[in-house]
Amino acid sequence: MYRKQLLGTLTVIVGLMLIMMGFAGIYQVNKDNLYSQNNPINYVNQQIMDDASHFNMNQISTSTKVINASGTTILIKSGVFHENRSVTGLSIVISVNGTLYSATFSIIKNTSISSCELTVIPIYGGDLNKIESMNITKSQFADARSAQSSSSVALNGFSYGWLGFAITLDQQQTQELIALLTSGAGISAFIIAVAGVTVAAGLIAAIVALVLTLTISYITFMDAYGNFQGIYFAETWAEVGWIGAPENSVPWGF
Repeated sequence: MYRKQLLGTLTVIVGLMLIMMGFAGIYQVNKDNLYSQNNPINYVNQQIMDDASHFNMNQISTSTKVINASGTTILIKSGVFHENRSVTGLSIVISVNGTLYSATFSIIKNTSISSCELTVIPIYGGDLNKIESMNITKSQFADARSAQSSSSVALNGFSYGWLGFAITLDQQQTQELIALLTSGAGISAFIIAVAGVTVAAGLIAAIVALVLTLTISYITFMDAYGNFQGIYFAETWAEVGWIGAPENSVPWGF
């Protein structure tokens, strides 16, 4: 039942600059072919390595986060790739109860403390059917949390520690985010909100890539699992992230 809940619909409308239009033909997903593979996990792993090789990237780390919620086991496997200091690759592969759910490969480039370019390439499942590219510029949103807009997303809190950082949303803010994501306006609004927190733009890009991979249905599921008491976004300094609930259950070290 929960697997079906995780397969909801997310229509992403990002009215921002496309960065890698020329790669769309190379990486356009043929989902019928993907789903016909005898071993889709092996296929996804190979596709990730092919994408990394195309951009001359080497894998430098992998990490796995396991979340057990209401009888559902969610596994989020992340890989970090580097070409040089200005270009980072991030793979995110998600399985639900042992079945592959979605996978993306993201490129974070021209990175500085205040800005970067993010391109998310869909590889398997999920709701993305094309490459999504956007600019993330922190200087434009110095006080995003106080912005008054019908399409803005408010944040309840921000914290950081030895292990990473966390962003929290109370229940009202969580419902506002879900409504905006459902309407197709949420990713832009979410970027504006999280760009106001005091971490480097590349870490913000990793959170955005995670949301695009997990989709709205995961947020809805975690909100219900936390008894509708808000959610949190956690990200390690090594760019490994997840969404949990309730809001007040942020792990120690974040």
